[in-house]
Order: sequence, then structure tokens, then C-alpha cells
Amino acid sequence: MASNNSLLHIEDLHISFDTYRGQVRALNGVDLEIAPNEVVGLVGETGCGKSVTAFSVVGLLDEKATIDQGHIWFEGEDLTKKSEREMRQIRGKRIAMIYQEPATALNPVLSIEFQLAEVIRLHSKEKLDKAQVRDKALELLDAVALPDPKELLGKYPHELSGGQRQRVMIAMALSGRPALIIADEPTTALDVTTQAEILRLMKAMQEAYETSLLLVTHDLGVVAETCDRVGVMYAGNIVEVGNTEQIFEDARHPYTQGLLRAIPSIEERRAKLETIPGSVPNLLSPPLGCRFHPRCNQLLPICQNGNRPSLREIGPGHWVACHGEVN
Repeated sequence: MASNNSLLHIEDLHISFDTYRGQVRALNGVDLEIAPNEVVGLVGETGCGKSVTAFSVVGLLDEKATIDQGHIWFEGEDLTKKSEREMRQIRGKRIAMIYQEPATALNPVLSIEFQLAEVIRLHSKEKLDKAQVRDKALELLDAVALPDPKELLGKYPHELSGGQRQRVMIAMALSGRPALIIADEPTTALDVTTQAEILRLMKAMQEAYETSLLLVTHDLGVVAETCDRVGVMYAGNIVEVGNTEQIFEDARHPYTQGLLRAIPSIEERRAKLETIPGSVPNLLSPPLGCRFHPRCNQLLPICQNGNRPSLREIGPGHWVACHGEVN
């Protein structure tokens, strides 16, 4: 899948976790690519490895995690070879993160001004005095459309709504003008109206700051609204990648097709929602071959006994990891 103009290229990434029950093989050869100024969505069920993939890029994996194989290429450098000290120079400045729940990401005993100023100083290429830092903080809060930024600077996280806290997190992410922002389920804790506002803001900020965005979510509606391309993930594997239209109009992997069939339709009234039979595999002892085969309606003998299917291009920019004919 690699191309010469990639900003980020995750290549054959395998990650495992040591637990008291044994080794969990969380990622099983993930391949994903993001170009400059592109918005890519990473979708899949809870526990499929989306967040593990995201946290591996910024070097924030749990201490029990091990990168067994693969590379994470960012601006031509392999992040898997970087020390923690080197990653601190990249994290925030070149790659920023927006977390799922800003209430836990923000320090509850420090003011918004203190936390924002700390991030601005850390990411600034030149030494700024207190007035310059404050001006920069006000500029960022204004950019993310927060009302009365001067008053807000003196407040604490618990005094803000969920949407306001998420806007502060977006402002922090933008402070270093990163080349890539990773947003891990950024709208999950918000009501529907606020979700739409945050998504519009993130898209506007991505375009204004000319940054790339990796949007991790389980919500296909969010992806359809926001993303240029989509990677569909199942049990530690990327099973399909394509532009948004290809995924929603011409999905080829049986899992992607199942996800789309399960979406309620306003036009087509159905007595019962369709579901994917079976359940997500236990990653302590995942199925051999294709990890989706126990639930697949297009099962072939090779799916159970053969090797893991690799992503293959079935059309311009459309990749599928399936042994079948992917009709």
C-alpha cells in the first residue's frame, strides 16, 4: 500500500500484550497509510485494535505491550526505533492527540490558562513571555469558536461543558501546528448536537491548519460525514481500505458489508435490524487464517486453513484482505 507521498505509513504492525491469562495478539499485521492534508477514518467494533493502533503511533502503549514486528513510518522515519526522549520531541509538535474523554485528559486542579500555556511553551520554537503565551492561548480558543476566551482561561475543567472541554483539547492539539492529529473517539461522550458541532470544527481546523487527521471511531455516520478515506478493522487486522464512496457504495469485504447492513435505514423500514452472526474472537487464541472466518457468509476452505489474507488492490485505491472473490 505504500506510496512516495505518505505522511504516515503503518507497515505490517504486530502488537501483543502480556496478561495473567496469556498473550493477547492485539494487532496482527496492520497496514495503513495517510497522505498529507488527508482525513482517514479507522472504524470497527470495540476491541478490534483501533485505539492500540492510534496509541502505537504516538508511542503511548501500555508497558505490557510489545511491538513484535512491523514499522511505523512518519515523515520518512521509523517511530518504532525511537527512544522515549526522541518521541517526546515528536509527540505534540509533529503528531498531536485528541482523547476520547477530555474530562480525564485535562487536569482537574489546574486552570485552562495554566494547561494551555504549558502546552504552548512546550511546543513553541522560540521563547515566549507570559503576555505572548496568553495572547497565543486566546488566539487558539478563539480559533476553536469558544465564547469569551478571556473569561474561559480562568476556569477549571469541571466548570466547562463536555463540548467546551473537547474544544480546549482541539486547541491544545493545534498549538504546535502538527502535521498529523490523531482523534480517538473524540465525540463519544457528547450529545448528538454537540457531536455534529465538534466534527464540523475538526474538519474546518484540519483544512485551515493544513494538517492530516486520523479519526478513530466506531460510528460509520461520523466517517461518512468527515473522512476522505476509510480503513475498516476487525480483530487486529485492516480488512478493507478505500475512499469513503468506495466503502459505503461498493464495500467488498463480508465484514464491511455486514456493518453497513446493520445500519438502520430511514427509507427502508425493516422489522428487524440485520446482525453479523457469532461474536468477536478471543485474541488469546484467535482463529487460524482469516480471523473473520467463523462469522463469514462467504467461507472457503482456505479461509480456515490458509495464511492470513493480505490486502490486495481490487480497484484504484480500493484494497481488500479476503481470500474470496469479494463480489
